[in-house]
Amino acid sequence: MAVASEPYRQMLFRWLPFAREHFTRCDDEARGGFFGTGHNCLGTMTQAGFVCATGYLAGLNDWPTDCPVSQDETRDMLRLAFRFLFRTHATGGGTTNNGQPWGFGTSDYDVWHPPLYFEQALAALPSYRPLLDKGDLQLMEAALAFEADHHERTGLDPDAHSLPSRGERETTAESNSWTAAMLARAAVLMPGHAHAARWLQAASLFWMNALSVPQDEWDPMVVDGRPRSSWFAGANLGPHYTLEHHGFFHPGYYVWALWPACTSLLEFRRAGRPPLQAALHHFREAFDVLKKLVVWNGRLAFPAGSDWPQYISGQSYLLPVCEYVARANGDAEAAFLAQSLRANLATEQAGNPDGSFVSRRLGAFLRAQPIAFFRDDVDGACVSASAAIFCDSLPESPAPVGEAEFIKRTSGPLLEPAVGLVVAKSPTRFASVSFNANVSKFQSLVIPPDGGHLFRHSCNGHGRLILAGTLSVFGHTHQDLTKERRPIPAWNRLWRIDNGFVSAGQFVRQQFLNTNVPAADQYLAVFALPDNRTVVQIELVQLRGLSRVLESGSGGWMLATDIFTQPATMLRWAGGEADLAAPVPADHQLPIHSNWVNLADKLAIVGLWGGGGFMLHQLKRRTAGRVWTRPRPEVLWPEESLTADELFFGYENHRNEPGGGHLVPQGGMIRDVAFVQVTQVDAAATDTLAPTLLQTQLRAREGQIRGAVIAGRDGQEYLLAVNFGERENALPLGSRQVQWRPVSDAMPARFERQRLVLPGRTCLLAAQVQPK
Repeated sequence: MAVASEPYRQMLFRWLPFAREHFTRCDDEARGGFFGTGHNCLGTMTQAGFVCATGYLAGLNDWPTDCPVSQDETRDMLRLAFRFLFRTHATGGGTTNNGQPWGFGTSDYDVWHPPLYFEQALAALPSYRPLLDKGDLQLMEAALAFEADHHERTGLDPDAHSLPSRGERETTAESNSWTAAMLARAAVLMPGHAHAARWLQAASLFWMNALSVPQDEWDPMVVDGRPRSSWFAGANLGPHYTLEHHGFFHPGYYVWALWPACTSLLEFRRAGRPPLQAALHHFREAFDVLKKLVVWNGRLAFPAGSDWPQYISGQSYLLPVCEYVARANGDAEAAFLAQSLRANLATEQAGNPDGSFVSRRLGAFLRAQPIAFFRDDVDGACVSASAAIFCDSLPESPAPVGEAEFIKRTSGPLLEPAVGLVVAKSPTRFASVSFNANVSKFQSLVIPPDGGHLFRHSCNGHGRLILAGTLSVFGHTHQDLTKERRPIPAWNRLWRIDNGFVSAGQFVRQQFLNTNVPAADQYLAVFALPDNRTVVQIELVQLRGLSRVLESGSGGWMLATDIFTQPATMLRWAGGEADLAAPVPADHQLPIHSNWVNLADKLAIVGLWGGGGFMLHQLKRRTAGRVWTRPRPEVLWPEESLTADELFFGYENHRNEPGGGHLVPQGGMIRDVAFVQVTQVDAAATDTLAPTLLQTQLRAREGQIRGAVIAGRDGQEYLLAVNFGERENALPLGSRQVQWRPVSDAMPARFERQRLVLPGRTCLLAAQVQPK
């Protein structure tokens, strides 16, 4: 009989030789041994994940004969790693290899992270507990009680990184959830402890304020003996269950909030005790949001970007969450996700000859930032072990739904106006816009079917603008930039329509060195048409004062190149093509003299006006390295681990012009462009589609109002218009004065005497009324 956890075991056995190679025994056996660097903070998280992975394997009853690492060796590494982990805790009397212990209060990082280390390390405790010495178990219990007491006593304290909404657009959903799980685990593992009842009460408090929403404040529903409203301390999620962290919508942090609840629910089940109801507080709603963000092949889309490596960290821990939900709830959609995520993880690992999970993707980290490398690599092992534990401990999973059925079931809109986020997902298109994205502050995504791997997960859609004396924010993390250096949102509006959305907004580009002098206004509008195939983006950039333009380009598609795009990802255009997976002899710019390009025979991009062609930026270094050059090239950031080529529409480079850039007068329009993206179109069809789109466009541009007529893929013609100005303005329709029906009553506009009148800062999307 096949064992459900067998695929996870195979990945762990393949990883073991790599784990042994990078495991170090301490000279003093009382300290144990460590995987990776043995440092605190990220190094402790690495150690905890290593204990989970080796601990699960150490407790198995059978061992493959072809594994080069024996079970006895694995058990020895486990015992030493467990000892090192708890000897170096604040209660253990030792220190990590950088001279500090870990635990509550030992560093700023360790104020809120230690509970997570317990959840990682102890997830497999029943498997390996019989193998441990009594003294090592006592070390663990002392550390666990210490942390539980501190967090129970501190409670939802802002200094403990635990008060919901402690900062603007900052969440503590993850830390509150894993703190709750640790408190519950302490009570379950040590039921006779004098503080066990207090720990459970505190666990409910933290969980009720993990995935909390504003409406909880008035909710009378009773959870763990009290109304939701009486537990409420603040909202971590928006009213539509969207989660922001590090200042932007961050899908990865949903996962860190959900996974500890799963490990804790299993712990209650093993102990034969009823679980805390609070552990499932808004769990289903958050999981449903995540399912809307899953595109093809089980990959998460990041509508507002991310600050972690793609396919790693947050997304990896979605795998055991899906295994838990599939088995505990009989959820066939979660079963599909678990199957897809497992296949993706196995594919990634198979691309690494050393058996690691990320060495090909993050090999540069191993040389320059080993702490980050081992922390990211052990995630694959830890999630494999966690998923295997759920497989071994819970009922059989239902048969997974098919991919097409999953996409159909999880299609629909996701809208959070308070943070300028809108998503429209269908079987033929994933489209999204964020007006509060990471780094760039704006991101738009259009992902075709089977195209979840085609785009890097940050910085799509906002283009590039570099003025003399300004800072380009592109390619920099939130850690590099102050608020003054980023584009500042002025306004944005979102309209939900059937099978799509309309959005528009304005950003103010700032001067360099925190002078807060406005340099330019960037206006953006995105129309996801109801045909579920077509997305139109319009952009204006206007200078506020006399300035020199160094670089300018619209779109800024980040075309991914990694092991998932092999053997090739072709970019084609009229009269040419480029294999994005092929090596290039040097960093270069490739002009594309075409008004259209096609990506992988899946996505067409057609310029409507203002571009004059495309530009492809390619880098010589194709894998496991930096995407952007820095003054300190030895510094590598996680989000730069995935190499990507950058494609612009209407790119201009004026750096070598006399005077240092192209001089533009005050009020000058740097960019006035529009382009269309259409999914499920191959290169040959794009060549035919492009002139059709160009023939039907309205080409109406008056002041700060723009409009076009676009033929949708549903046989319907659409009129779209945007007025970026503050005052009412009119758009002449000329020969296109036909009968139009607005697709939403929420878009105020009127037609009069062959023109369209639009109020300020609003959009219109209308369908042509066919004569009867």
